[in-house]
Amino acid sequence: MIPLRDSEPSGITPYVTIGLMVLNILGFLLQLSSGDDLIDRYGLRPAILVGWVEGEETVTGIDPGYSNHNERVFEISFATAMLPLLLSMFLHGGFLHLIGNMLFLWIFGDNVEGRLGHLRFLLFYIICGVAASAIHTQMNVESVIPTIGASGAIFGVLGAYWLCFPHSLVTVFYWIFILFGTFQMRASWLLGIYIGLDIFRGLNDTGGNVAVWAHVGGFFAGLGLVILMTPKSARGKRPTRWSTFDRRSLLQPWLPWVVFPLVGALIGWATNWLAVKMLFRPHQPLGIGPLKIQGVVPRRHEALAESIADTVQEELISAEDIAQLVQKLATSDAVRTRLKGRIDQLIEDQIQSFGPMVAAFLPNDLVDKIRNRIEKEVFSFVEELGTDLQGTLGEQLDLKQKVRDRILAFELDQMERLVLRVARKELRHIEFLGGVLGFIIGLVEAGLLSVWSG
Repeated sequence: MIPLRDSEPSGITPYVTIGLMVLNILGFLLQLSSGDDLIDRYGLRPAILVGWVEGEETVTGIDPGYSNHNERVFEISFATAMLPLLLSMFLHGGFLHLIGNMLFLWIFGDNVEGRLGHLRFLLFYIICGVAASAIHTQMNVESVIPTIGASGAIFGVLGAYWLCFPHSLVTVFYWIFILFGTFQMRASWLLGIYIGLDIFRGLNDTGGNVAVWAHVGGFFAGLGLVILMTPKSARGKRPTRWSTFDRRSLLQPWLPWVVFPLVGALIGWATNWLAVKMLFRPHQPLGIGPLKIQGVVPRRHEALAESIADTVQEELISAEDIAQLVQKLATSDAVRTRLKGRIDQLIEDQIQSFGPMVAAFLPNDLVDKIRNRIEKEVFSFVEELGTDLQGTLGEQLDLKQKVRDRILAFELDQMERLVLRVARKELRHIEFLGGVLGFIIGLVEAGLLSVWSG
């Protein structure tokens, strides 16, 4: 479904909307003249931004679009990390990408600009774009693939439009195989379908090359920002089909459906974010009155080391297992073959050292008997040595203590970096899932309040 126009007049000349469209078109024309250089330099790479925040100097990753699937090292600086936050939203991946974004900006941007005013709308648009990039980075922290497009900022516009003009009628073009036509749909339903599909694709990892979490982040940033940035002079205005944000707005029946889910999402995300941080932080006990706060791993470091050591010894491998491996290795065919080759070489070298005359007159049967005797003695000695080592290791090797000591010697900073490097994406998903669950709980609370009030 492609929107064509809306029924809500803006009442202004949308200078900022037009200016933003011109900048996006100019950015795309520059891309055509410079090839992929602009995307390579100013596309948002989440791993670079995360690396800059964490104080890294370089980041390594595979950039399939611009390095022929080879691993590539990216230098991290303020410019390479922060400039793409702003400039990437004026670059696009092709004509259809550009045309689609500009169509949505033209249809819905003028109304939001009319609601906020020109300068406020410009600031609103930029903040939504940056917020969308931040959410995309949060969900793809290890990616070095450049992300471009105005979609995040434009979804911020859609979020504001959904809140301020839900009853506006949008004319939509549709096609189903050979059938096509137009129909009208309320903006609340149309934009709700768009954002709902993006949330679904994001949760199921079916977004493909589309930065669906940037769309989601931009949309909800727009929802919150339009409340904060609507000027007092506009709060008394009544749109053609719906009134918003007058002095009695707190009594409006729709407000809980907005505030409760947003606050719930914020609380849920912040709770899980704090829980993830408190796995390791603070390293040292922090006193707040009678309370002592310390990260779970630092506080339970010794117990954790003890538990892992027990698990290693009881479930994975014990000292007896290692001793048996030594015994098997000592009597293995591979060891016997190498020993036999070495014995043959030593005998041959010793015979040659006697001189050619002696070597010529030594009977082969005698040499074979000497070789077999040496091999028998060496193999017997190695087998006895393996048996002795097996008994010694079983008695003297305290595997549990060694594992425990190694874990305790592992610095907490190193352990934290290791865990975050391995499980960063999963931990980010846990944080985001807290926001999703908080949003759902907020909707349930709003529904219960509506039923109770009614």
